[in-house]
Amino acid sequence: MDAYLAGRSWFAKKLSPHQPNRQNACFWLERNGPEFHLYLFQINLVFVGLYCAFLAVVIFPAMRSAFSSSLLMTYMALAILPMLLKMKDMQWILTIISQVGCMGTLRYASIEATVIREETTSRVIRGFLVLEKMHRYAENGF
Repeated sequence: MDAYLAGRSWFAKKLSPHQPNRQNACFWLERNGPEFHLYLFQINLVFVGLYCAFLAVVIFPAMRSAFSSSLLMTYMALAILPMLLKMKDMQWILTIISQVGCMGTLRYASIEATVIREETTSRVIRGFLVLEKMHRYAENGF
């Protein structure tokens, strides 16, 4: 860890001024690494969407007018194949991102507490709704 801290660039020190631990040192932007990787994943999804839109709006109509049906199907399959492979790869990447973002020092206790509080509140509200329905049915005799 001492060698890592000694070899940190001025850019890394500027982006992440605090002292990183071993887990933070695994990422490009240290403590901000999981958010940065999630941002890269989102950008990747946008580009896949743009690729699909470009295929549907520009490429497929041009191929339909230029090629016969058998050649058109072959080219369409070859055009769709990279997108399908990329989406399969994205499932694996999303699994890794979610696992890494939920472990050790990367967890945000305030967010966890908010989620637990909202879950508890929703359970209490559902309980009140059930009691209100029971009270209403008891009054009306249904």
